[in-house]
Amino acid sequence: MRRTILFLLPVLGVLFLATSSLSAQETLFGIGPKAGFYLKGNPMIGAVAEIPLSRSIYIEPGVEVVFAKNSTTRLTIDGNLRYAFRVRGESYAPFALAGLGLNTDFVSLGDETDTRSSLSVNLGGGLFLNTRSDMQYWGGLKVAIGEDDSDVALQGGIVWYL
Repeated sequence: MRRTILFLLPVLGVLFLATSSLSAQETLFGIGPKAGFYLKGNPMIGAVAEIPLSRSIYIEPGVEVVFAKNSTTRLTIDGNLRYAFRVRGESYAPFALAGLGLNTDFVSLGDETDTRSSLSVNLGGGLFLNTRSDMQYWGGLKVAIGEDDSDVALQGGIVWYL
């Protein structure tokens, strides 16, 4: 019994320190809408989430519905990694992102709908505007490089922190 207690005390101490350091972080989970257009002329709406890994590094999953031409609608699920360049004393933060996108095209051909899937690599960057509240605005550029299709998106949105 004494060995068990002596073993559990350091384990509980490490767990306490780990949870207290996690709660001391200043970063929060965020979610919000985004909108924009691709330079080939296709409008886009979607949503994005922020999952903090550190004060400057975020996992950024997102979803987009792109209204393409020729009776085609594209659903894109993104998984990006974003790095924020903190500028001390300023109300903005530039960022760079990189990740992958899974694209599914829904092509309407009369009464039939054909689907095609592809993978793309996302690269980009932009600017977050810090409003000193639970809501921040952002805008940026995303280059989606695909197997048979590449395009550039100008996009922006709002993130609410929970």
